[in-house]
Amino acid sequence: MFAVICNLKSDKTGNNEIQINAGEIFADFIYKTAKRVSPDNFTNEKLNIVKVLFSSNVLHNNGKINKKGIINYLSNSETSRTMLLYHKCHL
Repeated sequence: MFAVICNLKSDKTGNNEIQINAGEIFADFIYKTAKRVSPDNFTNEKLNIVKVLFSSNVLHNNGKINKKGIINYLSNSETSRTMLLYHKCHL
């Protein structure tokens, strides 16, 4: 089970980690609530979180995972690179 936390930023990316971490806490809350309500459906399920930042500036290598576990992609229309989410979730 995957939760993909996407943060869409312009060129001001200073608080991206705070916002992504808040999304991670929220995803974990939803997962734990669903597990509590329906435990039989979650006997072997583990929550895997993928953090993605789309911004007009490249903070890190485009499409690479940084030290904080965040994948950074350009979000402008000139970028033709496709995010291969399947491969990012199955590293």
